[in-house]
Amino acid sequence: MAFLTIICGQAWNDMRETAALVGKKVSRGDFELLTWVLGHLGKAFSAADYAGARRQLGYAARQIGPFFQQYDVLVTPTLPLPPVMIGALQPTESERRLLSAIGTLRAGKILASLNLVRPLALATFSYIRYLAPFNVTGQPAVSLPLHMSADGLPVGSQLVAAHGREDVLVRVAAQLEEASPWPTLPSTR
Repeated sequence: MAFLTIICGQAWNDMRETAALVGKKVSRGDFELLTWVLGHLGKAFSAADYAGARRQLGYAARQIGPFFQQYDVLVTPTLPLPPVMIGALQPTESERRLLSAIGTLRAGKILASLNLVRPLALATFSYIRYLAPFNVTGQPAVSLPLHMSADGLPVGSQLVAAHGREDVLVRVAAQLEEASPWPTLPSTR
């Protein structure tokens, strides 16, 4: 929930900054539907919620540090599933209608008070479970196409290094590419 709180708070702040930059009140049409809804959910969170979330994420970042005192690189899958078809992660029609209603009503407080956010967040973050921790902790990471699915699509492996050690990732990625060049996909043109 801390990650979602930060994302929503940042979306709300981005919407406010956008309004200030363009010198007018922003509307639903100025943003993607999900950004609009997340922003209004962020408006429903308090400064204490945001500060608590930052503290939790800071704690998580400090917890990973000792791992990289022993190991140069952590290897994980990039995603928990094979590549999905374009558009497969878009909300269903009923989800879009619900998001539109929430966005139109600017019902972030209602959504938060009904405890509907946690199940939605868990469903979303289950797909990015290997990526989100390093977005949170700030470790440099790279996804490399080291395998192909049965359908001939690249499957990513994520390599993560210690803070400030992008050089390690670049060197390892170069060695892996030299040993086994990345697969090339047919052109869609």
